[in-house]
Amino acid sequence: MKINIKPDTPLSALFRDNHHNELRTVIESWRQYLIVDYPSTDALELSHFEFDKKRIRFKDVYANLFDLENIGALKVTLRCLAQYLSEHSNLNANYNSLYQQMKNYRMSWQ
Repeated sequence: MKINIKPDTPLSALFRDNHHNELRTVIESWRQYLIVDYPSTDALELSHFEFDKKRIRFKDVYANLFDLENIGALKVTLRCLAQYLSEHSNLNANYNSLYQQMKNYRMSWQ
């Protein structure tokens, strides 16, 4: 599925609606590690994730996302998710590096 990703596109747009409760739980667990968070904003509306890398490892974020992928929650490709994260998070600004990290982690995680 092709999604037109804009700067204000929430992460939830990449996930199937029937899995938004699981995604909400994941995003809520990340909030304590976000450098900037707006607690009044619904987790499913968040479109940028600036993680405090001293407190959370990128592998933890990937593990959460792959848990969702394994239950069929993701409605886009891993490439699309990597592109989104390279533009909407501070995990890695370089899409190719982020995609490779995700692929490597997924292979070791399975």
